[in-house]
Amino acid sequence: MARQNLNTNRELMLLARSIHLMPAPNKAVFYHDDVGEKRSILYTRQHPGSTRIDELLARSPKGNELLSKLKNISWSEKEEVWWELSRKLARSASGDVHCFGPERLSRNQPIKTHESRYVRGSYCHTVFEKIELPELENNIRVDSIYYNGKII
Repeated sequence: MARQNLNTNRELMLLARSIHLMPAPNKAVFYHDDVGEKRSILYTRQHPGSTRIDELLARSPKGNELLSKLKNISWSEKEEVWWELSRKLARSASGDVHCFGPERLSRNQPIKTHESRYVRGSYCHTVFEKIELPELENNIRVDSIYYNGKII
């Protein structure tokens, strides 16, 4: 079966592949959904040196270039680019990592509460669930994964 492309902009993917994301040990911060973004911003303000993916990108000329090019394009053109960046960040993380998102992932709840708000019948739908968390769980340099402040 042929791989289905999501209309990814090839130039953006090549640029993403050329960027090195190197968070300091114990300082990588991941987030998903609006609530996770807000929580991660608060966390990084309270914990100097902790960095989110957008902050790491903004620290390099190539990262800034990519961020500016991603601003006004559709999700289908940039989704795989974010997958690539997220995968790189999760693979380069070390020590304790902090992840933030909605409470639905930190509670034992009926499966229906995990359904995507965008795609009916989809349950593992965020970049965090599809890419980052599996990569973090398989990263031997990651000691502990915290989700909304609780170890998982």
